[in-house]
Amino acid sequence: MYLQYITIVTNDNIGDAEYQSQFRYHTRFICHYLSKAIRKYRFETDETFKMIGITVGDCFSPKIDIDVLEVSVPFDKMRYEAIKGTNDCSYYLELFKQGFKIAKKFKDIPFSTLNTLITDFEKKDCIHSWLHLKKIFKQFNLKLKLIAQFTTNDYTLTASFLDMKDQLICSGVIIRTLPDEVFFEKTIKDVIIRNKTIVFLDYNKQDFITMKLNNIINGDFIFSFSEYPDSNNKIMTEVRRDIIKFLSYKG
Repeated sequence: MYLQYITIVTNDNIGDAEYQSQFRYHTRFICHYLSKAIRKYRFETDETFKMIGITVGDCFSPKIDIDVLEVSVPFDKMRYEAIKGTNDCSYYLELFKQGFKIAKKFKDIPFSTLNTLITDFEKKDCIHSWLHLKKIFKQFNLKLKLIAQFTTNDYTLTASFLDMKDQLICSGVIIRTLPDEVFFEKTIKDVIIRNKTIVFLDYNKQDFITMKLNNIINGDFIFSFSEYPDSNNKIMTEVRRDIIKFLSYKG
């Protein structure tokens, strides 16, 4: 069993459900970064846990509960209120460090590696971004890069179109969601050009976002979401519309 996940949440006694949800959103980008990063090291645990779960605002001894190494750390409401929604993630990182320090006294964990990952994250100004997809359409003298960025306030997927000399033609955000991967995972799987239309396909290989090729070549970044292909399927049509709403978060 390998360590695969790092999470942080507040105790149920901290604020109301909305307050707890907002804390989870504001810290989720760090959980996502650490979880993705630690998997590359394939740290083998003692077969009792694959996740380190930090609970903020509680006080209990470290324990194992259904594959999770659970630890608790104190909550400083004033420090949280001072930085929430800003680019300052120093307090959040301190909470993770405190949690890891407690966890290492209970179980063997990759403590130094986790601290190094946090240090590296700080050096990058807590920016969590990655290349989601890259496509080259030689016949149209066109390149596409999809860049994902996950922050304390949102997740965005930016489409940048370049010519074959890597000169930017146009760029824009095509997806924006609340800051939780439950909203954006498995959205865009591939991009093709069909009948002079740039088509972004979802994981079911269905048309999801379209752009007119001529608009993009002329530097006009215009896109639209696609309706569910079978309009007679009322349930799936409504599901697709709900998904589009989630992916068009306004903040």
